[in-house]
Amino acid sequence: MTRLYADTETTETATFKDNGVLADPTAVTFEYRHQCENAWRSVTPTNPSSGVYNATFTPEYAGILYFRWKGSESPKISTQGSRLVERSAFEFPLTTDYCGCR
Repeated sequence: MTRLYADTETTETATFKDNGVLADPTAVTFEYRHQCENAWRSVTPTNPSSGVYNATFTPEYAGILYFRWKGSESPKISTQGSRLVERSAFEFPLTTDYCGCR
């Protein structure tokens, strides 16, 4: 997995399958939030091919980034995860405080 840096555009990808075959749900949503935020942010995903969805966004802060995908109807799928967002090496002052939202 590639490293993820604050203030750098990134893309998360999800695949949806129905009985092992790539399939498009009726609607797909992608949401993310930083560990010190309460509200989820929505991103409209793109659908480059059947069953494959990409969500491109820019995390603002270093720390833990939580995300979740939801597909409605057939196939109805929900998945979630987290990633560590690192502070840019070019940002000063350098710190190891990963929960300090600016």
